[in-house]
Amino acid sequence: MISNPTRVFDSNTLWNFNEGNTSILADAANAAMSGVANVNMAFVGNSTVAGRGAGTGVGLTAGARALSFPSALQDYLGLGIPAQASSFFGSANYGDPLPNLYDPRLGVASGAGWAESIGSVGGAMWLNSTTTDPFPFSPGVQANEAKVYYQIAPGFDTFTLDVGGATTPIDANNTAAFGTATYNFTLSTPTITVRRTNVGTNTRIIGMDAYNNAVKSARLWNMGWGGSTTTTWAVTTNPTSPSSALAALPIHGGFIDLGINDRDGAVAITAFISQLVTIVNAIRTNGNAILVIPVPSSTASTSLAVQLAYDEAIYYVATLLNVPVISLRALYGSFAAADAIGYYGDTTHPSALGYAAIAILFGQAVRYAMRINGYAVAG
Repeated sequence: MISNPTRVFDSNTLWNFNEGNTSILADAANAAMSGVANVNMAFVGNSTVAGRGAGTGVGLTAGARALSFPSALQDYLGLGIPAQASSFFGSANYGDPLPNLYDPRLGVASGAGWAESIGSVGGAMWLNSTTTDPFPFSPGVQANEAKVYYQIAPGFDTFTLDVGGATTPIDANNTAAFGTATYNFTLSTPTITVRRTNVGTNTRIIGMDAYNNAVKSARLWNMGWGGSTTTTWAVTTNPTSPSSALAALPIHGGFIDLGINDRDGAVAITAFISQLVTIVNAIRTNGNAILVIPVPSSTASTSLAVQLAYDEAIYYVATLLNVPVISLRALYGSFAAADAIGYYGDTTHPSALGYAAIAILFGQAVRYAMRINGYAVAG
């Protein structure tokens, strides 16, 4: 099933980009540049999307979100419009202990009743079933609107959204569904507080994105989930399960960077392929999917032969479904070469410098997708 053909790359790092598989992303990016609507880019993957390796402390995760490549892309997208990672999705599997060291924008206090729950996009949903204590999110940008994503289910609690005392209730008690609420408030640099009202049972928050709705921008959604595999992401059991949620969200371009934990966790290649197809098709419900060849790992932890076999599986899916590919292996060359110039924080995860290099490449890929769709953007 897996072959190793001689591939002709669009560039050293980009493969199989064409109008048919990039037009939704390109059109949405152009609309944002024209001041019509935001363009939504989602980054689906494991701890190398979350930013592990760039932070400090145990696991190099403290403060890592701000140094991840989706965050770095704010500086390197290069479309002449704001590019903002002023959002969160899930806990990234780094939600305990509280307060949240991985992402300090989430000002949840220890003992406040909020904890990691079952998985959705970006890791565990944030759950409170016992208290009315606040879940504050400070996106760090000027904003007057937020999209809030949450779980709807029978018996679930009403919760409120609050900026400066302007409180809006959201009823999550209904037939099981993926919930979306739009919350408007006075333009400010806000702290948006979620609070369970104690009317029903659970409140489960999936994520939030805050922005100024008068200035169209690129929304950069970091959905990195530490330890995740294609098995984790391909679940469609409930409306908020990872692939169900990917299909529900208005994603224009979804970048899928998975494979490291699959190969290290011995997910069979046949299962890896079928599950990757599920994830790609979930994103293609509303947008374009772009597959990513992961960064190389140290051969002391995973043999080169195993790494390359899973890379080939990604190319197989890309060929099968006509999906473009960004190769981080081509960008880095090898673990030894990239580690020698400071691109790694450990034997698997990039450093802040390594993530910045990835962000530069992703910016180039988005601009290349626009050019092949006829839009005049710089290289």
